Amino acid sequence: RCHFREQSRRTPKRPAARLVAMHPQLTLDNNQMCVDQILAFQRCHEEVGLWGKLTARCNTEKSLLDRCFREQKKVKRKRNREDRPMSAGTGAPGRGAWHQALKDGIMLEETS
Repeated sequence: RCHFREQSRRTPKRPAARLVAMHPQLTLDNNQMCVDQILAFQRCHEEVGLWGKLTARCNTEKSLLDRCFREQKKVKRKRNREDRPMSAGTGAPGRGAWHQALKDGIMLEETS
């Protein structure tokens, strides 16, 4: 009897490799502005199959989707900037709440 064969029988088999997606799933909830482009891209992938995906048959839909995501990001970025308090002196985003408290005359306790 071979010791190596006996050991190899006892070792548990490795689990099958799991396919990992290149990007997260395209959800319609988080991407309200791009619903039409997402659905068109998914429809294209269903129609062309695996070989079509590998040979880049859906590149036009993908480029439209990417363009939509860029526009959506611009809108979200603009909305986030508008929601942030602005600094008192410079008008730059940042420590607006602190400067506003100083303007309003709120005194903070000193810790020493």
